[in-house]
Amino acid sequence: MPAKCLCQSSSISGSVLDKATHKPLAITKVDLLVRGAAGFEVVASVLTDTTGSFMFQNLYPRQYAVSAFYKMKSGTTYLPVHIADGLGRNEIDSNINVLAGKNYHTVFYLMVTCPYEKTKHMDCCPNCNKKDKVKPILWGLPSVDVNGNWVVKGKDRNEYYMGGCSPDIWCNPSKHCERCKIDF
Repeated sequence: MPAKCLCQSSSISGSVLDKATHKPLAITKVDLLVRGAAGFEVVASVLTDTTGSFMFQNLYPRQYAVSAFYKMKSGTTYLPVHIADGLGRNEIDSNINVLAGKNYHTVFYLMVTCPYEKTKHMDCCPNCNKKDKVKPILWGLPSVDVNGNWVVKGKDRNEYYMGGCSPDIWCNPSKHCERCKIDF
């Protein structure tokens, strides 16, 4: 009598959603990876369907990683955004330890819709509807003169709100309301 395989099939499924709108992201590349001698290696890839869903089936018990990649357009430049495990901008979710016969589900939230798109042309604060305390945001590190004072585009530093040194590649607020303490 031939031996019967008692293997139980496992799967990893999930969905990819826009972080701002929670709408599904179709045609998002999702990679299934395993750790090899040279680091993580892609063993399978799928594209999400129109509902933002994906699935990897018939998986062997072992530790896997899953990565999502959505190619997006900003103006005329395409920008890659790697998001994993709904935690923000990461390259990989490496904590999926698949056991025999178990099915796993994860949701990825990718920031595709810029939340500042609606307010970037506003001169007044969307919260208080006033503009007397609104300043443009300066991203990056300003120059310093010989006296240690910040030089900001040849103007008074107090005309700007200092945004920081590491802005997002494509989605940043352009103004700050000092009254409401919000960026928009």
